[in-house]
Amino acid sequence: MTFPLMEGVRCKAERGVEPMKINEVEAQVGITKKNIRFYEEQGLLSPRRNSENGYREYGPGEVAALRQIKLLRKLGVPLEEIRRMQAGRITVADGMRRHLVALEREQRSLEQSMELCRELKDQDLTYQFIDTIQAHFPACADAVPPPRRSGRAGLEEVHRIGADFGIRDINLIKPSIGEATRVLLRRVPWKVLVHSLRDEAHLGHIYQLAREKGVELVEYPLENYRACGLIRDLADT
Repeated sequence: MTFPLMEGVRCKAERGVEPMKINEVEAQVGITKKNIRFYEEQGLLSPRRNSENGYREYGPGEVAALRQIKLLRKLGVPLEEIRRMQAGRITVADGMRRHLVALEREQRSLEQSMELCRELKDQDLTYQFIDTIQAHFPACADAVPPPRRSGRAGLEEVHRIGADFGIRDINLIKPSIGEATRVLLRRVPWKVLVHSLRDEAHLGHIYQLAREKGVELVEYPLENYRACGLIRDLADT
């Protein structure tokens, strides 16, 4: 598999080819206009503008680049890594090797979480018992997640949070109520994202811990979790 446009080539409309409007690109590639604009803002796409009307015009180069971005994002590759590939700072093969290491690490954590869930699923346990053992296992996803507003996968949401808050290392992003609680108790917390600042039933203890430790609570449109802890990058302190 090759990605010729990932070698630092800036996309331009080809001569003799009728330029397309964003609606046509959206239909052809299957990426929403909102996401196309987002990739442009991130510097991953540079369509030329019509000198007469100022409209963006897209050609085969932009369509090919968007298809590449769509595939890489589906694989969970962070935007910063895609940017490095486009700039030629790393090859696609290097990017895939780096991403595979991250995926394997996440898979090990997920397998441990699944094993804990298997042990608990057939037992009528109190929350006190779960609190006692949770320190010895990675947290599962929130037991009752908030209603999903889209089909965005949890991993993609983690990458979106990283992009929104300028976090390059996704290991500093800890989604789920259990992980956010652990961040407040045992880590060096930076912020805690919550789907609502008025969910006392599920997040009351997180509100209290954040207030006690002086950690900023941020209401954020989480789609797969009720809370997410962000660990302070000690390199920035």
